[in-house]
Amino acid sequence: MKNFNKELNQEKILTHLQENWVRIPNKVFSVQINQKQRIENILWDNKVSDLIILLISYGLIQISENIWNKFEREKEIKILDVKHKKIEEKLFELWAKINFKGRIIDTYFDTIDNDLKNWTSNNKIKSSIRIRYKKTPNEKSWKYYCTIKRRDKESKESLLRDCYEEEFEIFNPIIFYELLKKIWLEKYKLKVKNRVWYSLDSEKIKFDFDDYENIPELLEIEAEDSETAMKYIKELWLEKKETLNWWSSSLFKHYWLKMQKFF
Repeated sequence: MKNFNKELNQEKILTHLQENWVRIPNKVFSVQINQKQRIENILWDNKVSDLIILLISYGLIQISENIWNKFEREKEIKILDVKHKKIEEKLFELWAKINFKGRIIDTYFDTIDNDLKNWTSNNKIKSSIRIRYKKTPNEKSWKYYCTIKRRDKESKESLLRDCYEEEFEIFNPIIFYELLKKIWLEKYKLKVKNRVWYSLDSEKIKFDFDDYENIPELLEIEAEDSETAMKYIKELWLEKKETLNWWSSSLFKHYWLKMQKFF
């Protein structure tokens, strides 16, 4: 078993980038202390957090424009088997706007020993890293994002899943993928969905309708707190619907399906 928590060899990473003709700025950017602390709060003392901090300093990735990056936590709940068009009418009555409509491919990474999935690293708390590909029908090319996430085990939330999460835009996904392999991370599992994302300017809340193959359409609500989420669950007449507040793998298990896995 390789030592996943061993210190990152920055010189080796820099050499790899230069050999692959990646342009490194003469001036290395400073990573804000707050941002560094938030990254290390999700993935403690391991090569993933070190690599992300290093690539930010080189300007090869940057914090995305996702509004939820402004908050330390992501709080969400999945409402199963919903009728999108019916709920959309009510959302428009509340002056909701569409922020994204298109295809999403999520690829998750882990070590062969499943250090992240099995909680064997990261101070015994489950965490994850994924690369997300996003594309609308009108766009010619995909956009790429990296997300790191871990659940807050000490959260008092009873309704919502409460996670620490950070999302970064990736400018060169091929190099990023190769660098993950350099720190012994491999493509572990994959899921594909169509998503329509709505938001309300008046509230810190978003509504994601997700459509997976062989799974009834579901609504994922992300809100600042349980009170806000419940307010709109009632507003949309969804109180009696079945809900889930765990990771995506539990959604597939709920419908007796398996996510595509590579090891």
